[in-house]
Parts: sequence; structure tokens; C-alpha cells
Amino acid sequence: MISTGVTPGLFWGWGQITHDASGAAAFDTDNQALDDEGMVIGAWCEFLAAGAPMLEQHSGKQVGAVRFAFPLVPSIAQALGIQTDRYGVIVGCEATDAGTRQRLESGQIRGYSIGGAAKWADVAKMRFTEGTQRQRAVAFKLGELSFVTDPAQEQALIALKKQAELDVCGMFRKQADTAGAMLDALVKQRRADTGCSMSEALDVVYKSDAGRQLFSIHTTATDMSKGVAPIDHAARQEAAAKLNDLVQARRRTTGERYVEAFKAVAAEQPALMAAAQG
Repeated sequence: MISTGVTPGLFWGWGQITHDASGAAAFDTDNQALDDEGMVIGAWCEFLAAGAPMLEQHSGKQVGAVRFAFPLVPSIAQALGIQTDRYGVIVGCEATDAGTRQRLESGQIRGYSIGGAAKWADVAKMRFTEGTQRQRAVAFKLGELSFVTDPAQEQALIALKKQAELDVCGMFRKQADTAGAMLDALVKQRRADTGCSMSEALDVVYKSDAGRQLFSIHTTATDMSKGVAPIDHAARQEAAAKLNDLVQARRRTTGERYVEAFKAVAAEQPALMAAAQG
């Protein structure tokens, strides 16, 4: 963990390790792995939306909260051109309890540990230790993240403690710009391949799996680059999709251009418009 001069009071590190440097599943000291990218990202989205509480050693009162989280899983790292010796979820956490903060700054607390519920499936017949078998999670719900002295995942360490010059906001700005540029490239390629209009290309790209993932990366990283906690992008995307459906329905009925139909729907649905804008 590190607490930087740029972000005083926040401790940065790996909240969860999902894969090793080769992209293979990372198993913890209990020979268990949570490496399904979609499952991990979904669990963290729900966790952040619920307030993302921090405990110490998985017990007692809340001592802080997760303020930032970014899923640097293999597919996203590859898409953004990032090379790393591990993959998982990078977090920035605030310690609101004075005692916990003191133990963090002294080095007594070394890392993070996730707490929640999971359903496991065996992945190997060979037993590595008595009563223990390698398993991978097939379902996962994240309930809390704890500051711990000895993390079950040896690489889930609090890595930033004395690096005052780390430009965290700049890092997220670059990620947002890269994801935005990739979205633009997909839209341009769609128009070049099909000859469709800009609105039609946007509609197809933003409804595709790649488009939704890149949009989520772009918007989350943009929020983080401004030093604010990420908003509920799942709800935002759902509202945007509903808004788009209404616009397309109006166009079929009236024959209006997309911009004209959008303005009309936005005026008729101010609450939905506000939700789509976040």
C-alpha cells in the first residue's frame, strides 16, 4: 500500500489478484481463485454501489471505504496496452479510523483481503495439502474489503506509502482517453464497413459487448481522473439505453432525424435524461 502526497489519506494497492503475469488464474493460500473477469467486475460494481465499506481484519466496525477501484484484468489491460506482472482490481482506500490509519502508516497493516460469499468448483483432482483442493469461484458476492496484516493473496499488498510524485489522476486520464479513442475507432469502422449514419453506428457500437465495456472504462476512468468516486454507470447505461429506445421509436413514427427526436424525447422524459447523464 502507498499513501501519496498527491492523494493524502488514501492508500493504494491491489485489492484483489485475479491472474498472474502469464494470464493464468491466481490461486491464494487456500488454493482458491476468483478469475472470471465478468464475475469479478460485476461483484465490484455492486460493492461500490453499496458504499464499499472497509473493515480491519474482517471484523468490528467500519474503518474506512473504497474510494477508487479499477479492474485491471487481462482483457482490459490488453485493450489499453498495459503490461503488468499481475492482474486484478487496483483500489484507493480511505482510512477514516485514526487507529487503523496509524497502523497503515507504520507498516503494521500490509495489505488487503476481500470478504464475501462464493460458490466454488474443483478444478484439479490432485490434493495439494491435506483436505485442500484447487478451486475456482463460479459465483461471487463481495461484502467488504479489509485492511489486513497478512493477506491471503501474497501480492495483494498496499503498495504506495512514500511516493509523493505519483500522478494517479494523470494515469486515469490516459486510460479514459485510450478507451474513448477506441470507441471512436469502432464507430468509424462501423460506418466505413456499412455506410450507415453516425447515429446508427453509435447505436450498434454502444450496444455491443466491446462498446459497453469500453464505455464503462472511459466513464469510470474519467470520474477517477477528477478525483471523485465513480458513479453508478450500470444505472446510467440502462437509462441511456431506454432513452435511445424511445428516440428510435419516435423516429419510426415521425420520420424525424435522430437529433430532432432526441431533443423531443429528452424534453418529455427529464428524469430519464438526468439518469442517463449521471
